[in-house]
Amino acid sequence: MLLYRLSEEFIISQSLLEQITRNDPSGTESILSKSIESLRLESVLSLAINFTLKEAQEIFASESLRYALVQDSPEIILGVLRADAVEEIFSKSSADAKFASIANAMDRDIMIEPHSATVGEILNRACVGKHHCCVVVDNSGNPIGIISVRDLLAQTIKAFRSSGIESRAFFEEA
Repeated sequence: MLLYRLSEEFIISQSLLEQITRNDPSGTESILSKSIESLRLESVLSLAINFTLKEAQEIFASESLRYALVQDSPEIILGVLRADAVEEIFSKSSADAKFASIANAMDRDIMIEPHSATVGEILNRACVGKHHCCVVVDNSGNPIGIISVRDLLAQTIKAFRSSGIESRAFFEEA
């Protein structure tokens, strides 16, 4: 049986991948056919590249966010900074780490996708490109949300389970 790895945690067979990317026979649209903007996205917060890790940590705490865009200008997205990555640096590093630039911790390997892209398209590109985060933009190219591939998979699995589809048949833990 040919299997595809969707993440470090989940794999899927080729035949089941084909089945779930089509619309359900009952007429219900598959979660993978829906646009990404139909899912719960994280709010967008932008940080300038010259912010320190300590400043970012304070902003994450005050705003209760898990992700922030790192931008050089309003038109240029350099990467995404994860709150958990900042916390990990502080737990493993010296006191000098708080003065380090967020550029040292940001994820540059991100996808920038239009709001009209489907969940299936984004999961496919994430698997091929080994991206961990997706910035969703509107028609003008302005960021409207952020979602991690892990959160995207979790919402997809939850949708399958709530629709009554036997999700164990679709997703097996790796």
